[in-house]
Amino acid sequence: MERKLPLPVTICTLNEEMNIAECLDAITKQKPFEVIVVDGGSDDKTREIAQSLGAFVINAGRKGLAHQRKVGVDKATQRYTALIDADHRPEPGCFSTLIAELQEKEYDGIEAQILSVSNKGYWDWGMEQNFKLTHNIPGPRIMIGTPCIYSSKVLKKVNFDPFMTGPSDDTDLCYRMTKEGYKLGVGTPTVLQEHRSDFKTFRRKWMWYGKGDAQFSWKHPERVLSIINHVVYNYPIKKSFIALKKGQPKVVPFFLCCGLFRFSGFVREGLRLILSPGPDKNIYKT
Repeated sequence: MERKLPLPVTICTLNEEMNIAECLDAITKQKPFEVIVVDGGSDDKTREIAQSLGAFVINAGRKGLAHQRKVGVDKATQRYTALIDADHRPEPGCFSTLIAELQEKEYDGIEAQILSVSNKGYWDWGMEQNFKLTHNIPGPRIMIGTPCIYSSKVLKKVNFDPFMTGPSDDTDLCYRMTKEGYKLGVGTPTVLQEHRSDFKTFRRKWMWYGKGDAQFSWKHPERVLSIINHVVYNYPIKKSFIALKKGQPKVVPFFLCCGLFRFSGFVREGLRLILSPGPDKNIYKT
């Protein structure tokens, strides 16, 4: 009998018919216990393709990314749980090595390193340089994102907060985990990622990140100064300095735009939260 890894792989999707088949192909080669696709109400063929390739598919509706993540976590039954996105392509042996390193370092959660599948333009290239310069360095962290593997016991205990509808679902999770003393880190295995190529999509993505920053700050007001520092200093200034120091001046405009668009999204969502009447104003404080 074929031996499988003691983890399900959960994938949150929304209109990913162009990505999901390649993602599932790369995942099944890792021999996980099962693959769970938690769909956010796609109106394309994402669910049909996933089901035809053997994934267990759940239609979670359009209730936000954290809601989808939680649905997948609640469904998991094995010792570990992997969280990845449809644009991720884990390299051979990635998951087994991450589990081994998680155990060796006594982490409760571990993230893979990230490189591009290919770079079709400047914004793809810039995103890959972002990972190379500041992320792909194995060691302890206070925050990790996808692609990652967690101890299922810890993940189920802390879990994702469905009120975080923006992309700070993992920021909120990791903040609460580290406050409780759990350990996180980045490992040595690599996952390849299909990045968004055009400038319009790049801008929308980073404004979406800013929206998540505002939601996180609304829920955790004690962290608002840290989040603002991350947006207005770490990206446009600190990362640009690191790029210059390592001989990569070409990536500086990328970091400047990241900071600008992320700050714009932060301000827009922050104003919406402040000005929203009724219960919507307080959903992130639940």
